[in-house]
Amino acid sequence: MSEPIFRAWDNKNKRWLTDFLINKTGVVYADDVTELKQWYPVDATLCLSTGLKDRNGKMIFEFDIIQSGIYRLIVQFRDGSFVVKIYNSLETYVSLSKYYLNLNQFEKIGSSLANPELLEQKQNG
Repeated sequence: MSEPIFRAWDNKNKRWLTDFLINKTGVVYADDVTELKQWYPVDATLCLSTGLKDRNGKMIFEFDIIQSGIYRLIVQFRDGSFVVKIYNSLETYVSLSKYYLNLNQFEKIGSSLANPELLEQKQNG
């Protein structure tokens, strides 16, 4: 089994962290981007890679928004597996593995963390 791949969203500064560490207890540390390489704890949301790619070859992570036709789906990790939540539904979750064979129909359009407006645009548009 391969190593898990994470990316991290800085909740305070609203940006993806390019250089970060995760300690054994799950605390995320970011680099202060100076030559001193000082590490400091940050309030970050970790996003686990699904190991899958969309039709354009983009890696799909937890909290990503994928689109197929008129549907926008949010990727989440629940109860030990990846699922997609149909945006604007109360609690409708479907296993991502169910869509795996048709993943070439999906396009990653952003992240619900970095691009929440994508969900609003679809709702209003």
